[in-house]
Amino acid sequence: MPKLGNSVLVLGTSDGVVSPRRAHASLLLSIDGVELLFDCGEPCSHSLVKRGIPADLVDAIFLSHLHSDHVGGFPMVVQWFWLANRTKPLPVYMPKEGIAPFRNYLNTVLLFEELMKFRMSLAALKSKKKISVRGVSVTAWNNSHLESLRESFGKLYSNKFESFCFRVDGKRTSVVYSGDVGAPFDLVPLLQKKTDVLIVELAHFEPITLFEFLSSYRIQRIIFTHLGGFIQRNLDQTKKLAQKFFKKGQCIFAEDGLRLRF
Repeated sequence: MPKLGNSVLVLGTSDGVVSPRRAHASLLLSIDGVELLFDCGEPCSHSLVKRGIPADLVDAIFLSHLHSDHVGGFPMVVQWFWLANRTKPLPVYMPKEGIAPFRNYLNTVLLFEELMKFRMSLAALKSKKKISVRGVSVTAWNNSHLESLRESFGKLYSNKFESFCFRVDGKRTSVVYSGDVGAPFDLVPLLQKKTDVLIVELAHFEPITLFEFLSSYRIQRIIFTHLGGFIQRNLDQTKKLAQKFFKKGQCIFAEDGLRLRF
């Protein structure tokens, strides 16, 4: 298996709009020899295979919320693991309301548990509760990304509308992944400690709002991903704006396939 070192491989950088050039939200975080897949936006399995990632490499999957551009590729990841003869157990962490429907969906598309050579467990994320994956600590935090949907549809549907950010702490390295957030202030509890790498979406608010907020925190490197259509069309202008708030080389606007070592 490849040794990725401490790094992040950004697999998909598009927002919810289908793009001819970008895949949907997904990234592989490698820290202290542990490989964590965050979100499975379509076509996640293709993106991983294209970059030479073996099916047995991933140690755990974390799904930040249940929007289709973050989970639409998950069944094909499972199918890839099966057909590639994965044997290593696979824990998958997601909002609780997704567990039963996802299990039912996998059965509906004939990905039966009995077919697999690996044991897959689906577990609920809980805000502020640490999850240990081979010594690496992952802490999920609730955010407000789906609050407007809750206000509009909470009386019509029984959804819990949960959405999470993540802080990952290794022995000497810390990484924060925003998932999708309702406002930059959702990141406050995750950035109280020094952060080596922040991977943050830039689709749901104006760039200057996020840049002003982040400039006051101790963050060594910032990767902007999940770029909204306006940002993609005006990327040079957005990069020039970022230069007013961050040191040279501090921030990167991700393209699909970006690998940052840290």
